Amino acid sequence: MGSLPPATARAGIVAFPRIWADAASSSNVSLYDQHLYTGTGSNLHRITLEYALEGSSQSHFGNRTAATDLYFNPGTHLLAYSVDTVTFIGFVRQSFSRVTSYEEYQQFNGVKVPTTIKQYLNGQLQWTLLLSQVTENATHSADTFLF
Repeated sequence: MGSLPPATARAGIVAFPRIWADAASSSNVSLYDQHLYTGTGSNLHRITLEYALEGSSQSHFGNRTAATDLYFNPGTHLLAYSVDTVTFIGFVRQSFSRVTSYEEYQQFNGVKVPTTIKQYLNGQLQWTLLLSQVTENATHSADTFLF
């Protein structure tokens, strides 16, 4: 279970990785073109987004960073997967691999949107989001996304 910032919920797209908000608030962001990756059995273009974790204590190796790998279909340029690491705070700070897949793209008002989004934690499916309708620039009441 995790928290969903109200700004993210109001945006209406909750399945994309948190990197967009985290990286946007970081003072140092780097993009690395990793070229084609074939580890999944198909060719995917890998881009790594790395950003400094604000407010983190400085380690022996410098500021702590977080990285997310984005895997795009080189023919369609659509996002297929994102991979990052999440760390659960507690007695044992354990890190887990988080993979989010973006599948079954459909066009809504000229914009291609993944209608099946799945998230895995250490290889175990955590949730699936199925979209049947997408409305862009919709206005909602303030309580639409209360959890």
